[in-house]
Amino acid sequence: MKQSGSLLFPFKQNNENDCLERAYTVEDTVISSIKVFLITRKGSRVGSDIGSILPSLKFSLINSSQIKTYEKEIEKELIENFPGVDFINIKLEQKRIENSFTLKLDIQLFILEKELNIELTV
Repeated sequence: MKQSGSLLFPFKQNNENDCLERAYTVEDTVISSIKVFLITRKGSRVGSDIGSILPSLKFSLINSSQIKTYEKEIEKELIENFPGVDFINIKLEQKRIENSFTLKLDIQLFILEKELNIELTV
């Protein structure tokens, strides 16, 4: 089995070796870590304040003037917690689907001189 740095998130079954999928590159490891950070509610881990405001926004009605404020706050959290990553653009939007709202977060970033995108819907 190849050596890997971490598990990939979201967790998926790897049928080849009957375990969870693993990250084999720095880019995959960092992206997986960012996703876990973003879906972790701030203060939900005992003894650690790691986490994002994003989960607390899921059940909030957000008006258009608040979107930019939350984008900036998420960007600040990411910069503080991932100092080796250059975040180029962060876009948060709230969409209404039938009778519920979803949040969509798009992040453009540079890791090791590679431009990557993360798309996350909560």
